[in-house]
Parts: sequence; structure tokens; C-alpha cells
Amino acid sequence: MNRYLKLKAVIACLALLLGTIVPALAQTAPSGSPQAAIQEIAGQPGISQARRIVGRIGEEYFLLSADEIYAFQAEVDIVWIITAKKKYLATLTLKVLEQRLRNTSFRRIHRNALVNVDHVRRMSALSSQRWLITLSNDQEFIASKRQAGSIRQLLNG
Repeated sequence: MNRYLKLKAVIACLALLLGTIVPALAQTAPSGSPQAAIQEIAGQPGISQARRIVGRIGEEYFLLSADEIYAFQAEVDIVWIITAKKKYLATLTLKVLEQRLRNTSFRRIHRNALVNVDHVRRMSALSSQRWLITLSNDQEFIASKRQAGSIRQLLNG
């Protein structure tokens, strides 16, 4: 079985698991990129774009629920998706992820980090303009001076 047929089989299984029928995908020509095919599935009607994020570990691609994601962290040209037990490689930039997750519980805390405030366990002031944010998986982030105002809003709201 060639790689494209394997990918179609995986996508069909994911679509069934998500309760979505995707007949249009079966009729499309290969796009050449597995992440493009999975992004196509994630963008189908019935699957909220903000609620499904594509992550990769090795050659495998996963559709992740936004609720299970603790944070996104950028390192140079790579964006990591951090969950309770695993780190996935994101297929989108941090800027695009921030736009897609605009009306959710994700907040930008630094130019290289976006966190899910539902998973924030502790916030400690390091100074008047810097915060140490600890997630429920003990991952720590330092909020930037520029984002200090939005962090204070989280405390008040």
C-alpha cells in the first residue's frame, strides 16, 4: 500500500472517530503533503477549526482537542504543542494558532508562548511587570512585560 493510500485510510478512521463523513476527500487528488490532508479534515464542516489542532510526532499526525492542549511554545522556527504527557510538533505558526484560538481560553503571554488559562495552576509575581506562570503539568512560563496587563486581567476576571 503506498503512502497516499495509507494516509487516506488514517484520515478516514479519524473522520469516523470524529463523527464526520468526508466523501469529498476520497475524490481529491493527492496534495503531496500529509499535513495538508489532515488540515483539510480539520477544516470540514462539523469540526470546529478552533477546537482541532494538528500535531505531529515523527511521521504520525494527530488531531488534538484544544481542551487537552496546555500550551504552545515557539523555539526559532518550530512550534511545540504541550499536553499533559506529550509534546507534539505543530503544523501551524504561533501567530496562526493565536488567530484560530482567539475566542477560546488561550492567551498570549510572551512572543514565544500561548497558554490555555484553564490549565494554569499558579501565577507568581517575579516583579511588578513579570509573572511566572505554572501549568497543571508543572511546565513554567515567564510572561513578558508587554503581556503583564493581560495577565493581570486574568487574575481579575
